[in-house]
Amino acid sequence: MSSSDKPTIILKDSTTWPFWFSQLKYEANFRGIWNEIDPDAKDAQPIYEQEPKIPTIRPDPGDLILPVATTPDEQTNTETLTRRHDQLISAYEQEVKNYPNKINEFCMLTALHGAKATKFQHVQSWIMTTVSYDVMAPIMIRLSTEPHTVQAMIRLLKKDLAPIDSNTHN
Repeated sequence: MSSSDKPTIILKDSTTWPFWFSQLKYEANFRGIWNEIDPDAKDAQPIYEQEPKIPTIRPDPGDLILPVATTPDEQTNTETLTRRHDQLISAYEQEVKNYPNKINEFCMLTALHGAKATKFQHVQSWIMTTVSYDVMAPIMIRLSTEPHTVQAMIRLLKKDLAPIDSNTHN
């Protein structure tokens, strides 16, 4: 859409809801995210909560200082601590070895998340440009006090505008 094009307002009142809703469903299905924004489905996890977490490595256990044994009991305790320390070092070395693979996986998951977030952004932009200001303004005010998701936005629109006998269910 060029900057001189005015967006087509489709949703103005409850009479335009069925057509607008079918267009919304088409847009979301086309992008493969309908199940996550369907107002009649259970709450979907917000897209910002789906962002992958960067993998970390615990601190190097080689920096731990083991106590020096001076009695037989302390010697036994020190041997146990030494074995545990060796196990920690072995686990740490395995983590370090696997870290590049974890970073590669993180990068792949981040790219997939970004693509999915773009799909959500497109649908949200479509909603914002196809719903009249008079309809959307009260919705945005209510969303400012609730978790803001595309699904929540559609639920509020449906609550306000869908006919009671609406056949918007799947």
